[in-house]
Amino acid sequence: MKKAIALISFVLLSISTLTLPASNEQYRCYFYQYICKAVKSIGGVPCCWDNGWTGKYGFALFDRTTNQVTHQDLINAILAGVS
Repeated sequence: MKKAIALISFVLLSISTLTLPASNEQYRCYFYQYICKAVKSIGGVPCCWDNGWTGKYGFALFDRTTNQVTHQDLINAILAGVS
């Protein structure tokens, strides 16, 4: 190998509480967009962790049983952050 390349992994998640005010979802979207934009700005590739749980304390973006998107707002925020 002639050239070493550093690899830094950026994995992000934001837990849904379902018990906090609705503004919590706005903050989750802001978090995803901000982090994705920051990671991209330094040449990284953000990776969102989807644990498959859509209930309290879950952070799934998709329902793995029905294959339906559960948080389009978060997906939109991610896409906005990397565009």
